[in-house]
Order: sequence, then structure tokens, then C-alpha cells
Amino acid sequence: MAHDEMTWNHKLQELSRTMPQLEAVVTYDEAMVRSSLNMEELYTLSARFAYLLKQEGVLPGDYVVTTVPMSLEATIILFGTLFAGAVPASLEITFRDGEALMQCMTKLRSRHMIVQDEPWSEVLKFCKSKFEISFHPGSIWADVTSPRMPCLERMMLIKRSGGRNQSFIELLRASDDEYIYEGITPESVGWFCFTTGTETDYIRMTEFSHKTAITIGQLMHQCKVTVCRNRLYENPWFWVSSIPGDILNGKTRVMPDKWRIISDYPLMLVKLIQTEGVEMADIQPLNVKPMLELLDSYTDGKPLLKHLECGGMPVTRSHMEALRPLASRFSIIYGSHELGIISMNVLTAEEIQDFPDYDNGTLAPGVKMRLVDSNGQDVEPGQKGRILVKSPCMFRGYPNEPDRTAARFNKDNWFMSYDQARIEQSNGHVFSGGRIDVIILHGQYMLFPCWLEAMVAPHPAVKKVVSVPFSDVVLFHAIGICIIKHPGASLTKEEVTELILSHVVPGKEFLIRPKAVLFFDKFPTKPDGTVDKPRLSDIVAEHINNGIA
Repeated sequence: MAHDEMTWNHKLQELSRTMPQLEAVVTYDEAMVRSSLNMEELYTLSARFAYLLKQEGVLPGDYVVTTVPMSLEATIILFGTLFAGAVPASLEITFRDGEALMQCMTKLRSRHMIVQDEPWSEVLKFCKSKFEISFHPGSIWADVTSPRMPCLERMMLIKRSGGRNQSFIELLRASDDEYIYEGITPESVGWFCFTTGTETDYIRMTEFSHKTAITIGQLMHQCKVTVCRNRLYENPWFWVSSIPGDILNGKTRVMPDKWRIISDYPLMLVKLIQTEGVEMADIQPLNVKPMLELLDSYTDGKPLLKHLECGGMPVTRSHMEALRPLASRFSIIYGSHELGIISMNVLTAEEIQDFPDYDNGTLAPGVKMRLVDSNGQDVEPGQKGRILVKSPCMFRGYPNEPDRTAARFNKDNWFMSYDQARIEQSNGHVFSGGRIDVIILHGQYMLFPCWLEAMVAPHPAVKKVVSVPFSDVVLFHAIGICIIKHPGASLTKEEVTELILSHVVPGKEFLIRPKAVLFFDKFPTKPDGTVDKPRLSDIVAEHINNGIA
């Protein structure tokens, strides 16, 4: 069977035969305790988990929602669900209202959910507050009733030790029953992702076939150029970049163990990289920024890594200069949750000085791109336009949303991105050119300003609030909150920050923490009387630069 015609099931089975003792996954907890699974163990435990799902009535094509945090357990759940012929939908709770989680489960029509059974689990706390759960002594399954989600029937509760149930991995090791669904084809759904949706719809979910997911994994592996034996990945499993191209290509994936909330995550990442001898990493900009502040104390002046992957936001020379101490070589990967990899650029630390802002490199193999104006007509060569794409990495669609899927394609079946770009005629490089919608790109996280404004507006001291992005060297956008108070009202910057952070679960505060909170008597306006948000953004940046925000 040709490599690109394989399914995840066949590929991991092949690896378990050809390199059974190679470590597939390595994790470290905050105390630097190391755990791992080799290829044979990952395959076997995944097949045993698939058997549990089959016995529970999980059917081929079902979406099984898992909220288990990054860990060996989560990796087994992902592959095991695929082995059962189902689709793993890895989700988490960021905002306390849990709306994104409920939207996802409702749209996916999920009958089964897997939850970490620990006292600190925010998901379990949320589920107990929203669902009727009937626990069964000695069983890892519980019955669930939810008027909001009538499809949801059963919840699997997994632990590491003690308490209600046996350790999840110990349970699987003690079993001899295995299952691999043989009806999966390369065109079956083989990966699920989700990201920011719209101003009124929290999430946007995408699904990829086994074949397409493997193609994306191959391209990710090819674009790194540097030969490395392992790779640190710390981003959520539900991002398209989480597709395990490293494991697929016989490399070891190294991950932080997030079973417990980590108190000092950037420091933990630095120690993990040094302890394991990690050579390549994909690290979120929101975590890179504090890591850079630790380098002088934990390194001898040499780069921490051989290779660092960048992406998920427009990249400038100043951004790359800031990252220079981290690695000797860098990959800039441009893509999306619908299109996988679109283009890639690789450069050494020495080449950063000549790096042009927003250079995303050349199109990935097989990718075709058009740039069009507001009327859908091709722009002149070298001019900026809206990105249209055809790609071998194209998603299958938005799950159970055929109208939404169809709306993203034009009559000639080109996918219509919200991004803009220009193509340099001399070398074919794709240069980011902004978006056609208004969004705060905070590191790799997309936030709509209205979300943040809705968190602040109900406060009795607030007459008007506007959230604006402003430039940040590492994050691309920092968050600015601009407020007009009611006359005589009292409200401090610290109170505004705490008000915003109160909307997210513990450990997620970094996602929406504002860098600047400013109070105004009046906002600048345009001739039509609306708030001049670009000018407001400039004012916030000026205050930050002067150290008074």
C-alpha cells in the first residue's frame, strides 16, 4: 500500500512491527518525571482502548469527544478512537461558561464523552453542574442526561490512581482484548480540529480524511529540513498542526504532561527541553515570550534548540530577531484549519537579518493560490488580494454543517480564505497582507474584540468599552482595553484585568490577559461619528511605548 493511501490504523500498525522499541511519545510532568510509550505499546494500548469503545457501542464514524489534557492517556485515546473507526474530537474548556464545548458536542451529535476524573478537572466540575450524571461503582462509564445535548448518553471517567476507578493505563495493560476496525478507508474522517468561529459563534470545527491528515503530516515533516530525532509539541491536540507527522515518520514526540495544572509552564518547558535534549520544537508565542526571559539563567549562551517552528500569525523580522536566541534554524509555516499547510519558509539564525517582514515562503507541494479583489477578480501580479486556494491538504468540511461548508467555496471550487496576501513575482514567496475581518491575533489565538468588550461592559462603572489590538514583537497583537467611565464612577486597571480573567478557567489566563487598560474622557471618532479604532490602537501603543499604560 502506498504511503499516502494508508490510514492512521495501518501506519501505526506498520511502525509497531518495524520499530517496536522506538519511543513514540515521551512526557514530562512539572517535577521532571519522565514517562513514555514505544511504538508497540502505543499500538497495543490503543487497540485495547478501541475494544472498550466497541463494547460500549461506539460506531464507525461516531464523534467521541475527549477532554483529557495532553498526556500519554490522551494520546492512547486519540489513536484508540481512530482504531475503533470513530473520530476523536479533542476539546477543552477555556471560558467558564463552557459554551464552546457545548456548541461542539451539539453540532457533532456526540453520544460519548471522555473526561479526566480528578478533583481539579474543570471539565468534570462543569459537567456536574450542567448534566445529570449517574455513576456506577467499579465502572469507568457513567450515564449522562442533558436537555441541552440530548444525543449525549455516556461519559467515560479516567484516572491515574486511587479514587473511583482503576488507573486508565493499568486497566488497558491488564486487558488482552484488542480491536481494529478494518472498514476504515483513506477517505474516512481521520482528524478533527477546531478554532475560533465568528463573533456570535464561538467555534469553527473542521474534519480531514485519513489520507489528507497523513499528507499534512508528511509536509510538516518535510518542511523542517533539519534532521532531528525528537520534537517537542505543546499546542492543543485540536489544532491542525498537532497532526502527529513526527510519530508518522518514526520520530519521537515529546510533550509536557498536563494531567495537573502546571504552576510555571514556561520554566517547565525550558527544563524539559534541556533534560530530554529536545532538538526541535513547536511552541506557542504566548509561551515563547516568558521563555526568552529565562534563557540567561538556564543556558550558556547557546541556542536552546536546533530548530524552532513558527507560524499561526504573521511573522516580522523583529519577531524573528526576538526568537534568535532559541534556535539555530527556523521554519515559518503558514496554513489554516481548513487547508493544512499552505506555504513554508526555512531560514537560519544568520539569515534573519535579511528576512523581509511577513515572508511565508513558497507554496507547499500541490497547493494552488489565486489572489482576488472584492469583486472576485484576479488582482494584478504583485498586488495584494484575498487568498483563494486549492490544495491536497483540503479539509472535508465543517462537521454536520453542509451550508457553512459550501459557503466557503466559489463556483469554481476555490476555497475562499479570510486572509489576504501578495505574491512576490521574483521568487514566488507568499507575503501576509492582513485579513478581511477584524480580529485580535494574540499569539496564535484569534479573539474577536466584541468577546472582550462583553466581559467588561456589564460593570456599573463602564459607560463604553472598546477592545483594540496593537503591535507586539513576539505575539503580533497585544490586547488593549479602552474605557469611558460614568461620571464619578470608580474603576481601576487592575479591576478591569481581573474582571476579564474571571471569565476563563485556571491556567488559561494568559490567553486573554490585556497588556494595556486605558481610561478616556472620549474616544477619537471618524467623520461618520463612529469610533476611530485604528487611531485608538495607535494611542494605546504610544502609551505602552511611553510606559504609562
